[in-house]
Formats: sequence, structure tokens, C-alpha cells
Amino acid sequence: MLVSEFINKELVLFSMADNVRSIPSVLDGLKPSQRKVLFACFKRNLKADIKVAQLAGYVSEHAAYHHGEKSLADTIVGMAQNFVGANNLNLLVPSGQFGTRLMGGKDSASARYIFTRLSVVTRALFHPDDDALLTYQDDDGQLIEPTHYLPIIPLVLVNGADGIGTGWSTFVPCYNPRDVIAAVRARLDGDEAPELLPWYRGFHGSITRRDKAKGSTGATYISTGVAEVAAGGESMTITELPVRRWTQEYKAMLVGFVTGEFNSGKDEEGGKGGKGKAAAKGKAAAKAGKAAAAAAAKGSKKSPAKPKKKKGDDDGGGSSDAPEDDDDEDFGKKKKKKPAPKKAPAAAAAAAAPKVKRAASAPKPKPAAADSDAEEDAGGASGDDDDEDFAAGAEEEEEDEDGEEGEDMLGMMGPAARKGKGPKPPPAWKPKVGEPIVKDFAENHTDTTVSFSLGLLPTIAPLVAPCAGAGPGGISAAVKSIFKLETTLNTGNMHLFDASGAIRKYTTPAEIIDDFIEARLALYRLRKAHLLSKLGDETDRLANRARFILAVVGGQLKLSNRKRADLLAELHDAGYKGFEPPAKAPAEGGEGAGGEGAGGGSEEEDTGIGAAGASLQTALLARRYAYLTGQPLLSLTLEKVGGGRRRGGAHVRQRGALPHPSPHPAPPCAGEPAAR
Repeated sequence: MLVSEFINKELVLFSMADNVRSIPSVLDGLKPSQRKVLFACFKRNLKADIKVAQLAGYVSEHAAYHHGEKSLADTIVGMAQNFVGANNLNLLVPSGQFGTRLMGGKDSASARYIFTRLSVVTRALFHPDDDALLTYQDDDGQLIEPTHYLPIIPLVLVNGADGIGTGWSTFVPCYNPRDVIAAVRARLDGDEAPELLPWYRGFHGSITRRDKAKGSTGATYISTGVAEVAAGGESMTITELPVRRWTQEYKAMLVGFVTGEFNSGKDEEGGKGGKGKAAAKGKAAAKAGKAAAAAAAKGSKKSPAKPKKKKGDDDGGGSSDAPEDDDDEDFGKKKKKKPAPKKAPAAAAAAAAPKVKRAASAPKPKPAAADSDAEEDAGGASGDDDDEDFAAGAEEEEEDEDGEEGEDMLGMMGPAARKGKGPKPPPAWKPKVGEPIVKDFAENHTDTTVSFSLGLLPTIAPLVAPCAGAGPGGISAAVKSIFKLETTLNTGNMHLFDASGAIRKYTTPAEIIDDFIEARLALYRLRKAHLLSKLGDETDRLANRARFILAVVGGQLKLSNRKRADLLAELHDAGYKGFEPPAKAPAEGGEGAGGEGAGGGSEEEDTGIGAAGASLQTALLARRYAYLTGQPLLSLTLEKVGGGRRRGGAHVRQRGALPHPSPHPAPPCAGEPAAR
């Protein structure tokens, strides 16, 4: 087999299966493994606690789960989790340690020690009257879970979704169920759905929308924790973390703040553990290499760039008064730097003053040995080593390049073009790389709440001092950035399987609601027609039973000492209505459900369906009249007649309350809360 044939005919099947298992449906918000768990719970009518490990085995047996039971147990645990950042509406009840916000659910106990059952709200979301209308799949002759369920609200917006497939991934934030219901009602009334803000049950922070970036396809929201700086700026209390920022991970970051190992100056771009430092060093090295290569191309005899000397060497690690010219047009020619004395901390403001760029028309040659990153921080101590200079100056170099190019262009265009352009503002204060900023911290939180008490060092005072005593709402953006009190939630990657089974990208929650409403209304019409037919048949069945009992009690119909075929023929001639035995839907029966008739498991013997010599007509009549002939003797009493008539009257009234199927939207049918 050719490689192309293998990829296009074999590997593509895996990719498709991977996407099906990783990306949920827009109709029920469930992945196949979650759907199998729900199917098994409905089939078992799971109202009492059961071990998660035992439920996983039951799901494997009755829903044909072909993968590891450990993965299935993790799925069950995930459906029952209800901590902040998990489910807004957990479909299963967590009876035991199912994980907390301390570790994002990873601290759940073993499946053999925890129990679960169906939540009360689950059957309200997935109405039992819909079960008979779903399309159940067949796995080697065994009926398993349906292709999809259809809850009464778009569950994918309530509990969100997250998954990575092959070539596709998805992320859907969680929203408030009340807001989702209000949006559905607005769309049913023909109005525009109001904008939905992400919402997580138990979250006490704030979620705000950020201005849409150019070229972005979805909205971006900022999740902000809660913090307060005490008067004097010597301590700070954090009482809430952003969504999906777990307590133990945050504690590890605070430990890095205490020891100075956490790269507080560059972790936004480079991550933890000094990756920002390495990235900045790599950028500076790349610039030096480009300069050396350009000089060599012009036949220059300059020596290659020499590394900058460490502290304590002869040059003392001095800083530069004039900025460097990094433009490509200079072909690596650098301007000479005059050695400057070491700056005292009091001279930090002077070092941050606007820089004046020398005219580009007469560049002076500069030895390649001069480093492009020799300039230190505005308030920096001259004794910092190379790594600190690289990391602390990388961002300023990039900003200076853009700013200096703009100043060159303004200088070439004349004074009029520069009119209104003020001095360049000083860079924002940042803690030095590797320098501790937290003296100590105490943990006062529980598994459901967050409470960190931080003692701050004087090094962070310039940043937190303006926030002292301002309350939780007075925390500056710089403090939020340093202490990681913000996370982003984006709606630009909402990929879901639509009603036709194809992956579709949704840009707004309103699009998801529109697709859901279309499928839900179609199922409502089918459900009403099914209920009307079911109630009509049940009313006729009760009426025929009452008539049959009265005929037997009154002596008009004789049952004893006569042939079965003659009795069935008399019932047919008398106009009794026959019904096929009701077959239970796969999701409604318990263990051993096989669709027996109303007369119980011995009905086949009673009706004589398997008797030798029975004609096809007799067998058909026996099956259809089994609801009459299969009744126990105690049913032939006047009390049973009265009870049957009362139930029949109730069915007639319930049937009258149901509207006839209509192509127009209609309120929910009986057994479900009204839309208003």
C-alpha cells in the first residue's frame, strides 16, 4: 500500500474517530463516552448511589464501550464535578472526593472509593418522553446510546466544552443557565438574543469583555480574581483566583516569588523558570549575528562580536547614553558608546529620560565587539550579570526599534510632522528578573474558597503602593499582570458537530442557540404527535378493559371451558380493539428488559403463540388481545372497573390539553415547565 493510500484511506478513519471522541455535539453538548454514561444511567434508572468503578463496568457492558475503563471512570468523575471552573450543572451527584479547585479535579479519589447517581435536574433536562423518539445506534446487534440526546436547553453553553482532536479543537466557555434560557426565549419571540457573558458557578471575581482585536473571529473575555492591598503596601490578600487557575498551581508560583526563581519580569512571554530570559538572550544573539554577517558581506575586517564581560571585569558593565541603531539599512554598523559611570538608584528617573537618536545620514563605524544589548535597565544596578541584562532589556530593545524608526521618519519629514509628538514616556516599572518580591505568604483557604495572605518586600513597593487601601477594585493592571490575577476566555474556537454530523465553527453563542432551537422544535412536534397517539391508545385500552370485565362479570362473555381460538374470534367479532404489546425503549428499561407484553414474562405460554398447530391468524389475535386475556383473575372485579374508568377519564383530559402538532412554535407539552 502506498503512503498516500494509507493516509487517505486508513489514517483518515482514525482522524475522524478522534474528532468524534474529542468534539461534542451542539445538540446535547456531550461526547460519545459521556453519552454512553448517561444512557446506562437512564437504562438502570440510577437513583441510588453506586460505585464509580461498578458503574463503569455497567456502562462497558450495556453501552459497548471499547476502550479502557480507567478513561470511562475519569469521564464519570468529570460529569459529577461541581467545583468552580467545572460544570455549572453536574449531571451526576458527587458522593465522595471527586476533585476540588485545589488541583482542578486531579485530586479525585480512586473510582472504587467514590459513589454517584443521577442528579435530580438531569431527568428535567432530558425528558423521558423524548426517549422513544431518539435514534439508537446498533453495535453488533446490541442497541446502545442514541446518536445524540436533545435536552430542553443548549447544555453545551451551560457546561462548556473543551477538546483537542486531529486537525480540530474546541473551547466553549460556560454560561449562566438563566441567561441561556432568557436568550432562548428571546429567539422564540423573534427578538435578538442578548449578549451572553461567561459565568461559572461559585466564582466571585469579575468577567468583562475586552475590545475585539483586529482580525479575530470571536469575543475575548477577561476573568479577574479578587485581591486587596493593605494600607502601606506591605501586604496583600487574594480571595479569588481567575477561572481555571487552580490553588496549588498558584501556590507554586508564590513560592517562586519568595525564592526569586519565578521569572516575574518575563513569564508572560517566556513562561516559568526563566524561559523569558532565554528567549530575550536568543533575540539579542540573533541581532548580533545578523550584524556580524552583514559586516562580513561588506568585506569588513572587524572581529566577531565578543561576549559582554561579567560584573567585576575591567569595563565594569557600564551602560550606554545613546541608543543603538538596529535598522537593517545600517548593515550592522553600530554607533560608538561612551562609557558612563554606574548609575545610582536616585538616577533612575534621569536614565529613563527621552533618548535622542543621531542622524542616520552619517553613521559612525562601531567595532563589532560592542554588544547590542549593552544597555541596562533604567534603574538597574551595574553589577547585574549578562543573563539579567539580556532578559530585562529584550522588550525595551524591541520597543526602541519601532520608536526610533518612527522618530527617524518624523525627522526626515520636518518639524511639522513632529508637531504634537511628546516625549517618549518612561517604561513601566518591573521587578528585576530573579529578584524575590514576596517575603512570605499564608494559606487560609479551603477546598472551595481561596485565601492567600502575602507579605510583600520593599522591592515591589513602587508597583503596589498606588493600590494600597483602594479596595478590591483598585488593583492596577500591572499588579494583576505580575501576580497572574487575570486569564482570558475566547469564543473564537467554538467547533461543534451540528445536527447533520458535520463539524461547524460557531462564532457567537447566538448561533449555537439558533441551531439548537431548530432541532428542539422539530423534536417537540414529533413528541406531541407521539404523546397524542400514546394517550389515545391508552384511553382505548382502558375502555376496552372495562368493557371486557363488565362482559365477563355480567355473563355476556364466557371464558371457562372453551377453545382459545373461539374466544379470540368472539373478541374480534365483538369489536374489541387489539394492540401490539408495547416494547420498552432501550433507555427506559432496567436489567433484563426485553420488551415483554402487559401480561408478564409467561405471556407467550398463556397466549399459545408457540403452540403447535396454531394458525397465523390465531397467533396474531392472541398477541393483540393479550392485554385482555392476560389479566389476572383479581382484575375481574368492579373495583378494577371503576379504577380503569377513572384513569381513562384522566387520559382523555390530558389528551385534550395537548395541542395538535403544528409547524409553528408552541409551548412545551405536559410534564415540562411552561416557557412563560
